[in-house]
Amino acid sequence: MCLAALKCGYCHFDTVSLQKACSTDSLNNYLEASGYANEEYVGRAIRDSGIPREEIYLTTKLGTITG
Repeated sequence: MCLAALKCGYCHFDTVSLQKACSTDSLNNYLEASGYANEEYVGRAIRDSGIPREEIYLTTKLGTITG
């Protein structure tokens, strides 16, 4: 599923879906946010992927607490 998307040029992925649907060796762009509570998974995936770090684009978000 993800490999086909990458071949079509799609490069914006949600790690919540990815961790169940894809292997990390086919990824070069991750969307990660602290609300997903998957920082450890993302770090391991980057380390274990074998893809040079400078070729991986890790996009993070910082939410705000209102109230």
